[in-house]
Amino acid sequence: MGRFGWLEFSGSQEKSAPQMPAPAAPSADILSLELLNKADDFFFAGLYGKALREYSRAIDEDKTNRLAWVRQTVCQIALKEYEQAVVWAQKFVEIFPEDPQALSSLALAKSRIPFYLNELPNLLEQIARKSGGSYSPQMQFEKAVCLFALQQNDDGQKIISAMLESLDSRLEQVRWMILCSALYLDMRAPDCACVLLETLDNDRSLTPYGLSLWIKAEWLRNDPLKAKQLLKRLRKCDHAAPETYEIQKYFDNNPLQQGHAMLNFFGQILDKFHL
Repeated sequence: MGRFGWLEFSGSQEKSAPQMPAPAAPSADILSLELLNKADDFFFAGLYGKALREYSRAIDEDKTNRLAWVRQTVCQIALKEYEQAVVWAQKFVEIFPEDPQALSSLALAKSRIPFYLNELPNLLEQIARKSGGSYSPQMQFEKAVCLFALQQNDDGQKIISAMLESLDSRLEQVRWMILCSALYLDMRAPDCACVLLETLDNDRSLTPYGLSLWIKAEWLRNDPLKAKQLLKRLRKCDHAAPETYEIQKYFDNNPLQQGHAMLNFFGQILDKFHL
């Protein structure tokens, strides 16, 4: 029988071709890592809804994926799903009861709900004890958020400044400056956000997400002309970005002192020049 004798033709009684073995399915930890990388791309682009779905899938594949747990909480807070953030952060603590990061994520989640504010001092003490005073940048950020929630703004600001100065990687510096800008914007502190975002712009490190935050910050500062200039830039680098980052929705929810007349004028100019 020749090399191709196993081929079946009409009426052939020979055996069918041997089947190639199916490729092995990726292990749970490899699949979880792939999902985590995909989620991180969304996360640092400010696409928190998409990131949350991928972090949740990563946790489904590997419940020991600590980073997915951490960022899942941040996403839920960014999406204002505060109660869900508390529920899932509590599960994080149950899986990692001795991990100060899990407890820090729970403190972050509870800092967004007034009902839990009286629990924060005790949580911060527990975190300090479990961590031995050693805080990752993520935990420093979360501690600062808790202090802001407790109206200890000066102490919170000092922690943010120290955290940003301690970062060695330029990529990490850029990412954290943008995340801190989002925090300041959420706190209705646009001046602080603008300082960080202008610094990134001067270094040519500003991402489209960062630019969208800058637009919102200038609008909140009651500077529509600056916001308009930045919106033109955002449309040039990504025409769909204004819709992606809900710029119009933000304008509508935060009317200027001049009222909607300025907003309508703003829109007419952009439409006229297809910006």
